[in-house]
Amino acid sequence: MVKRVAFNAAGWALLLLGILGLFLPVLPGVLLMVIALSILSLEYAWARRWMTSLLHRFPAAEKKLQVFLARHKKPTSADASA
Repeated sequence: MVKRVAFNAAGWALLLLGILGLFLPVLPGVLLMVIALSILSLEYAWARRWMTSLLHRFPAAEKKLQVFLARHKKPTSADASA
C-alpha cells in the first residue's frame, strides 16, 4: 500500500516537473514526462494509452519500459493461484 502511494506520488511529481521543464531550459521536460508516464501507467489507463502511443514512435524505449514493468507488476489473482 505504501509502495503504491509512493509510486503514484513520484509519478505525479515527475509529471509536474516535466510540464515545467517544457518551459524552463534547466529541466529536461520530455524525459521527465516519459519517466512519469511510465510510473503512472502502472495504475492509470490514460497513462498506459499515452505510453503506448509514445512507444510506437520510439521503439528502443519499449524494451526498457518492459523490463521496468516486469519488475513492478501488480499481482493478480492468477499470479496468486499459480
